[in-house]
Amino acid sequence: MSYRVKKVTVELNSIGNIYFAMLKSKLFKYKIPVLGFTTTNESKDKIISKLQVAFQNSAITIYEERELMDELEFYEMTYSKTGKRVFNACPPHHDDLIMSLAIGYNSIQSGNYSVA
Repeated sequence: MSYRVKKVTVELNSIGNIYFAMLKSKLFKYKIPVLGFTTTNESKDKIISKLQVAFQNSAITIYEERELMDELEFYEMTYSKTGKRVFNACPPHHDDLIMSLAIGYNSIQSGNYSVA
């Protein structure tokens, strides 16, 4: 099974703006739109919750890549002082690969890829 890219999604936070601009200019000639994803507490909650349900329902399978497995092991949900759910890696760990996976999965679920 192969996938045909219909759109590309790039996280806009932090250094992502640089990659967004780069990809947008490179993919323009192929007529592939580049979408931006801004990570907020609300958007993160939405995509992480989607990913969690996908794992629970076996709707997604991932390769056992050590760094990703480490990130998943040290990822947690806590509550803010105002009672909102907050998803983050336990310090000093990171969640970059988890966020990439969640943004990618959300992108697929949103129809930004098609099976060829």
